[in-house]
Amino acid sequence: MASQLITHRGAVRISKSQLYDIPAPPATTTFRPVKHSDLVNLLTDHLRERHFLITKEEYAVQNQGLLLFGVIDFAKRQSDVHTASIGFSTSNNKSLSLRIMTAARVCVCDNLMMSGSSIIIKRKHTKGLNIGTALSEGLDRYEAELVSFNRTIETWQRAFLTDEEAKSLLLDGFKAGALPLKLFHPITSGVFKTPVISLWSVHNACTTAFKELAPRPQFDYTMKLGRFLDGNPERTVDGDDRAGGEEAEYYAADALV
Repeated sequence: MASQLITHRGAVRISKSQLYDIPAPPATTTFRPVKHSDLVNLLTDHLRERHFLITKEEYAVQNQGLLLFGVIDFAKRQSDVHTASIGFSTSNNKSLSLRIMTAARVCVCDNLMMSGSSIIIKRKHTKGLNIGTALSEGLDRYEAELVSFNRTIETWQRAFLTDEEAKSLLLDGFKAGALPLKLFHPITSGVFKTPVISLWSVHNACTTAFKELAPRPQFDYTMKLGRFLDGNPERTVDGDDRAGGEEAEYYAADALV
């Protein structure tokens, strides 16, 4: 699972091309509205300049187009085993601050909830703000953190488990509330149908089962699962006795802003 755009409070999903039809209101001495299509183009241009491949874009507007919500998934290569995301929300009527967030998982909802980890921009007013510079600096931070995240995935892929270890891990996960009991059967069947079990295959089996949940609990349980796997007791990885890898920044920090 990558990004989620949830619309259940009146927002209407629209295509990227439809954003061009929404004008920005006139600027004032204290408020400089940014046309929605200009903001989106700035985001996608910065990603492409860094050679990211955009894999998904979703947008929604509210209050006659004055509020904009969006998520953009991207990866370094088509073959990447995971994607990262940018989530953002903004308004052109001063009712909502401009918020842009990057993470391995982001969730944006029209009830003004945003979940993720790395906040690039959070500004009530855009006057005097160079969005391009702020976005570039935020993506610099994200790319530095991405190295740690990739190490975590590689470590999970090499953290092999016996059937008994996998059973114990799942039991601990259900007890800790990182896994929903209602999905006991799809999770366990998914984990044990693979010939070789690793922390990564457990993660994938669980997130596949999570797709049966509604969007918000699906996102919440994915975050809980990542934190749970990061906090596992030491397990053997390629013959070394060490913890399950460096801390995964995007799982450990769940910022609600």
